[in-house]
Amino acid sequence: MDTDSKKEFAVNIEAYENPMALVKLDDSGKQNEIVLVINWVERTISVVTPDVFDYYNPAWLYGYEDMYDLPENVDASQLREWVIQEVMPRVQPLAEAFKIVYYNGKPWGEFPGLEDEQLRFDTWMSIHAEPPTYDWKQLEAYLQSNQ
Repeated sequence: MDTDSKKEFAVNIEAYENPMALVKLDDSGKQNEIVLVINWVERTISVVTPDVFDYYNPAWLYGYEDMYDLPENVDASQLREWVIQEVMPRVQPLAEAFKIVYYNGKPWGEFPGLEDEQLRFDTWMSIHAEPPTYDWKQLEAYLQSNQ
C-alpha cells in the first residue's frame, strides 16, 4: 500500500443547499450518526451517515482513516466550506507525514515525527472543533414531520 504524501486532499462533500441534507433516519425513526471520514491513504475527506457504525472497518482499525462524529444538527449547507477552511489546513501537514509501516507483517498508518500534532488534531476534531450547526428546533420539527 503506497501513499503519495504530496497529493492534496480531495473534499468529497457535496455543496448541499439544505442544512438538513445529512439527516437520515433508520427504520425506527432514529437519526443516523453523521461522521466525517478522513482517509489518509486515498487523501479524501468525506461524510457518511451509516445505519450502523462498523467497528470492524480495517481502514479505521489499522489507522488508514480517522472518523469523527459530527453534531446531529450539523449544517450540511455550510459543511464543505467549514472543512476547506478549518479542517484542511490542519490535515495537510499530517498528510505529508503519513506513512504505512509494517509490524509483524501487518500494515499500520502512522505519522512519524508528527505524533503529537496528530494527537492534537484528533483532540481538536473530537472536542474543540465547531462545525456549523442549525437551530435544534428545525431538527425537531423535521424529525416530527417524518415520523
